[in-house]
Amino acid sequence: MRRGDDGSITLEMAICAPVLVGMLLLVGIFGRTAMANSHVDGAAFSAARAASLERSGSAAQTAGETAARDYLDQQGLACEDVTVSVDTSGFSAPVGTSSQVRASVSCRVPLSDLAALVPTRDRTYTGVAVSPIDRFRGR
Repeated sequence: MRRGDDGSITLEMAICAPVLVGMLLLVGIFGRTAMANSHVDGAAFSAARAASLERSGSAAQTAGETAARDYLDQQGLACEDVTVSVDTSGFSAPVGTSSQVRASVSCRVPLSDLAALVPTRDRTYTGVAVSPIDRFRGR
């Protein structure tokens, strides 16, 4: 007596569907993590670049902080806590000496919409970038 294949697709879907949904959720989590990390790195680069174009340390500090916050706003990254640190000690170097500006951006991103899937509700991302200051430019 030969048995039919009736109901086998239902059993296959009952087994495969949770696995496929889980894989899609993991792709979403990894995608959001990569995107947030990339945007914070971009904000750090933007801050360092904007600061390196200024003529004084205080103007560089302000320009760096503004550039980082503007970049994060433009990218639509919802940060709860943004910390921008711009090291402007390179502006004290004499003209003709190589120097640089270092910017560090830290951003706490809420993951509350993924709370059932992620053990932590918030994650902090940090980006660091360095930009050279033109050595022959008047400071």
